[in-house]
Amino acid sequence: MIIDALDYCWPVFLAYLFFTSIQFVCAGVVQGIGNQGFGALTTLIAYWGIGIPIASLLVYKLDYGLGGLWTGPLLSSIFLTVTYLGYISTTDWNEAIQRGIERARLEDEARRLRDKARIHEQSQRDCEFTIHETDSEGSVRVN
Repeated sequence: MIIDALDYCWPVFLAYLFFTSIQFVCAGVVQGIGNQGFGALTTLIAYWGIGIPIASLLVYKLDYGLGGLWTGPLLSSIFLTVTYLGYISTTDWNEAIQRGIERARLEDEARRLRDKARIHEQSQRDCEFTIHETDSEGSVRVN
C-alpha cells in the first residue's frame, strides 16, 4: 500500500522540486525587475486557479491519493515556470535597467528626505525649553 503510493508519488514529487527550483529563481528575476504585481497575480492564479482545484479533484473525486495531492502543486509550478520564463524572455532589458536606476534614485531621495526630517525633528526637540520655576522677583528660570 505505502510502496504503491510512493511509486506513483515519488516521480511527481521530484518533478515538483525541479520545476519549483526554476520557478523560484525566475520569481526572483521578476521581482528584481520590479514587477512584483505580476508575480503575485501569477502565483495567485497558479495555486488557487490551477493547483488547489486539480489536487482536490484528483484526491477527492478521482481517488488518486498522495500522488494526486502532489500533482496539483506540480502543475502550478510548471505553469509558473513557463509563465515566468516567457515573461523574462520577452522583457526589454534596457528599459528594465532604466526603470531600476530610476527606482534606486527615487528610493535614495526618499531616504535623504527622511533623514533630513529626522534631523529637523531632533533639532526642534533640542531647542525646546521648559519653564521650571520663577524666583521671588518674578524672573523665570529656563532649563
